[in-house]
Amino acid sequence: MRFGGTVLQIESVRPEGNKLEFELSDFAQTDETNYEIILLGKFADSTLDTLVISNLQTDVPAGSFRVQFVHASPDAADLVVYVTAPEAMLDGSPSLGPVGFKSAVAPVVYPAGTYQIRVAHASDPLAAIYDSGPLTLPAGLDLMITIVKNTATGAAPISLIFEDDSNRNEVPDFNTPAVLRFVNAIPDAPALDLLIDDVLLPILPVWNLQM
Repeated sequence: MRFGGTVLQIESVRPEGNKLEFELSDFAQTDETNYEIILLGKFADSTLDTLVISNLQTDVPAGSFRVQFVHASPDAADLVVYVTAPEAMLDGSPSLGPVGFKSAVAPVVYPAGTYQIRVAHASDPLAAIYDSGPLTLPAGLDLMITIVKNTATGAAPISLIFEDDSNRNEVPDFNTPAVLRFVNAIPDAPALDLLIDDVLLPILPVWNLQM
């Protein structure tokens, strides 16, 4: 990115060299304002677009954290978000949204503590399609949580990107399984057994690589 007066230019480049350029000619910066500029959509069908989110710079209230949710998953319909105590019933719990693709909800402040974040389709608000499990969210945290397409394992169609001023982490659905691949790369070792928690794992066919 580069700023030049009120013009913001963004380039999206794929590994094979294809490039798309975006120019926000009316981008106006205001003092004491935080800006988040998100590139979203799909490169393959040329639906990439920009979303600019601006919020006034204000302190997070003492003993609290602040969070803003952004819908950036192109394949997901309108969504609702729940930030509740762990295991709270969704029926009767307040929700944020509905929020559509390429839009965001206003920042919300919560007391610091342990929470569970769940996301559902607005058309079926009591059936969660994403569950964070219990999360400890400390005082002073100022989060932007971006809802993105799940490109890893598991059945959840979406995942969440947690970002503050210094960190950016993906938090997959609590029930997302791990995928492990073991390789015996010791040339002089015999056939090996694999165990996790003293449970013998089935061994899949092995191909010997000839150099």
